Amino acid sequence: MTDPHAIHESFYKYFITNYVKRPTPENLAAINPVDLLSSKIGPTLLFNSADELTPLSGALAFIKKAATLNREVALQIVPGTGHARDYTDYALVPTLNFFNRQLR
Repeated sequence: MTDPHAIHESFYKYFITNYVKRPTPENLAAINPVDLLSSKIGPTLLFNSADELTPLSGALAFIKKAATLNREVALQIVPGTGHARDYTDYALVPTLNFFNRQLR
């Protein structure tokens, strides 16, 4: 497997199957960050690649829901298909700046 999309899809299925055990609609909803979002969330900074394992549509849905709760969420879109540690070079300085602003 060399296609990033096929790799992401395989990993996502593996992860969900092992994490949820029975990926029924009810069980999947129970771990959906958008469905779990509440007015208790503090300021949040999200990073997401433009074309990665976690679809950008998920981050946008999270922001939309946060806006209905009047919560602050910032999104940084990183080029490419990487996930998590793949975009550390993009995320480290903005993350430190975000924490410095929020913790003052």
